[in-house]
Amino acid sequence: MKPEIELIIWTALLSVVIAYAWFVHFRVWALRQDLFEIRDCLWDEMRQIQSLDDRSHQELRNSINAMIRFAPWLSFISLWRVLFGGTTQSIRPADDVPEPIMRMRAAVLERIVRYLLRETITGLLFSLTANIYRSKRLVEGQISRWVGRLIESKEIRQIDPRVARHAKSQGI
Repeated sequence: MKPEIELIIWTALLSVVIAYAWFVHFRVWALRQDLFEIRDCLWDEMRQIQSLDDRSHQELRNSINAMIRFAPWLSFISLWRVLFGGTTQSIRPADDVPEPIMRMRAAVLERIVRYLLRETITGLLFSLTANIYRSKRLVEGQISRWVGRLIESKEIRQIDPRVARHAKSQGI
């Protein structure tokens, strides 16, 4: 093979690697920004109905804050590690949760599922496999349930201080 062609091929491969590295940082930044926006909308709506002290609001807000800090490490592997390590769900009746909480929780679930399925290599592979076997909705539904368990678990709040300390030491 001619040296010029080898140079072009290696340059193209290096460009793809660098572009992917930039994309990885950008996708985490975009996820965090979207979660910030959802959290702010939640606060605004709860303030309008004067329910900022509502327990379910504080739980969801703390979970969103934990997910914002946990975003750089969010992947299928970390999701499975937390879920299959055992999660403790917060116990609360579903009928006393205000409507803005349910709507914003759904928005958080949708954004994290979109991140996992469409913005990661493993997610794209899962989506491709699901499309081949025509079970895309089944895969999205299961992942949505897993993310819901993660968001509502006490473990995500226990991970939060360790992640925050690590992020601070890394300058994130």
